[in-house]
Amino acid sequence: MREIETLSEGDELVELAAVLAPTSANSSDLDAITTHLARHANVASATWTVSTTS
Repeated sequence: MREIETLSEGDELVELAAVLAPTSANSSDLDAITTHLARHANVASATWTVSTTS
């Protein structure tokens, strides 16, 4: 993991994004991680997406 960004925050909601190092990631591993995170009572949503940076 390269960094964790705070995308938005409020009194009851904080949105965080973990930025991975520029290596390949296995989609089934990311699915398993988001499924695990989504099971926590304090997590409203857990997803992953692919994007590129220059």
